[in-house]
Amino acid sequence: MKNLLIDLGNTRAKACEEQGGAFYDEFNEASAEALLAALQATGRRYGKCLVCSVTDESPILPGLRQLAGEVQVLSAQTPLPVRLGYESPATLGPDRIAAVVGAWSLQPGRPALVIDLGTAVTYDLIDANGVYLGGNIAPGVRLRLEALHEKTGRLPLVTAAPAQRLVATTTSEAILNGVMQGIRFEIEGYRRALSKKYPSILTFLTGGDAKFFEIPAKSGIFVVPNLTLVGMSCIINRC
Repeated sequence: MKNLLIDLGNTRAKACEEQGGAFYDEFNEASAEALLAALQATGRRYGKCLVCSVTDESPILPGLRQLAGEVQVLSAQTPLPVRLGYESPATLGPDRIAAVVGAWSLQPGRPALVIDLGTAVTYDLIDANGVYLGGNIAPGVRLRLEALHEKTGRLPLVTAAPAQRLVATTTSEAILNGVMQGIRFEIEGYRRALSKKYPSILTFLTGGDAKFFEIPAKSGIFVVPNLTLVGMSCIINRC
């Protein structure tokens, strides 16, 4: 019987069917309630369900329990294949846990910097022994663009897109470049600084906004759009 992976983010509610590490039908809705309704409409039942939520998942848990034999909400108390070296594990986002587990499952025994480009940009570090050491959180692409528009008098709201060049010649392009190139330099800066301590470090990029960043073909950088699902699959299968 297939399992069900639920990913409740800040802007979208997603689900994916999983079995033995393979992914099947995906669902993508604007809210957790809409996602539950879409799942219920299929009439399908699942063996286990794992919920990764950065919002309040409680309203849909009763409905999920009718769809799956076992429902678990991912947290720092969930049995994991990695160890958490975080001083406040209760505050650690489950999406960050899942992404780090995903990276570790793909490249065990290697230190890794995991960068999730979503509503926020998260930077998380795991060492070669499988110990999660912590990370940083910064505003994501759209948060930066919206802040420049809403917190200033005349700057326009610019739509997210890949930066085309380093130096802009219009105000709209200057805003876009400032945000997109700024995040790119953040990524390169973190990678360069961490590689001094961890020379064999790998970098994993994931999240909805990873598509805006054209990553040059260089050793040690992996773009894995479904890294959170990979980690959740590993956790639900107790790998």
